[in-house]
Amino acid sequence: MEQEFEFITAVEVAAGNVHDGEVAKHLIDQQPVERQPENVMGDHCYGTGEVRKEMDELNIQVKAPVPEAYTTQGHLKKTDFEIDLEAQTCRCPAGHSTVKIQRDRKTKEPKAFHFSVEHCRTCPLRQQCFSNKKEYRTVRFHPYERYLQQGRK
Repeated sequence: MEQEFEFITAVEVAAGNVHDGEVAKHLIDQQPVERQPENVMGDHCYGTGEVRKEMDELNIQVKAPVPEAYTTQGHLKKTDFEIDLEAQTCRCPAGHSTVKIQRDRKTKEPKAFHFSVEHCRTCPLRQQCFSNKKEYRTVRFHPYERYLQQGRK
């Protein structure tokens, strides 16, 4: 819908179990190029990494909240960590950096950041950080992490 005059410019019919964001690109594709919007506004279904990537490829800015990252209740969230995608580093709230990057076997892209057992075992934030048998924290790298970080900004 064109926001200023509330004029409906495209319609997509989808099943009830399909999130709105999943059809966003189809709605844009229905528009003549000269009428395609510069930005799209929506709820958290439009804020996913996949939708943000699709819109970025069309040079369209997404104005939507990024869905909250899952975490075990009471534990630090991934967003509490400083993830530098260019340097491929991750720093925890206590100031420690990762010691190992797990990469995807095919793409060689980062998949997860692992912190050292030595730092995690003695860390004052340990109880808030993790509760696994490995005794260290792992921060998973989302395939659309770059787009999610941009959305959070």
